[in-house]
Amino acid sequence: MALTTQQQLFADAYLETFNGAESARRAKYKSSRPDALAWKLLRRIEIREYLAAKTAAIFAQNDIDVQAVAAHIISMAFFDITELYDDAGNILPMSQWPEAAGRIVTSVKTEHRWEGSGDKAELVTIKEIKTADRVKTTEMLGRYHAMFTDNIRDVSDPKKAVVVYVPGFLDENEVDDGDADASRD
Repeated sequence: MALTTQQQLFADAYLETFNGAESARRAKYKSSRPDALAWKLLRRIEIREYLAAKTAAIFAQNDIDVQAVAAHIISMAFFDITELYDDAGNILPMSQWPEAAGRIVTSVKTEHRWEGSGDKAELVTIKEIKTADRVKTTEMLGRYHAMFTDNIRDVSDPKKAVVVYVPGFLDENEVDDGDADASRD
C-alpha cells in the first residue's frame, strides 16, 4: 500500500527531525495528541518501509553501514577517560588524545581565575571535560545486540513481523500485537 501525501510529509519530516510530534505537526495532522498520533504512524508497515528505504539510501550515499555505526557506538561505550590524563592527573594536550576521544568528548572548558588574596594569590587554570552519556551509549549497544527487549521481533521480513510474549517481561494483556486504529491514520 502506498503512502498518502500526508503520510509521506510526516515521514520526510521525521527523517529531518526524528521527533514524531513535530513531524505530525509539520505534516498538518489535526490532533490534540500529536505524540500519540506519531507513535501510531511510526508503527504502520508502509511508513516503516519508506523510512527504511530512505535511511538506507542516505547511508549508502554517505558510505555508512551497520558495522560503522556499531564500531562508533562501541568506541564511545568503552572509552577509558583516563586516556586523557597523564600520571599526575593533569589533562593531556588535545594533540596527545587518542582518536576515539573525538567521539566521546562533547566539550572542553578552560577557565583561568585568581585564588587567594594579596601576595598569596595565584592564577589557577581549571579544565573541565564533558563526555557523551556512557550509559546511553552502552544502552544503544545493548539494543543493537537485542539484549534489552521485552518483545522479540522477527524483522527479517517486515511484512511478517512477529511479536512473541516473553514471560517475566510483560503481562499477557500488555503484549503488543498491532493497532487496528492505526489503519485509519
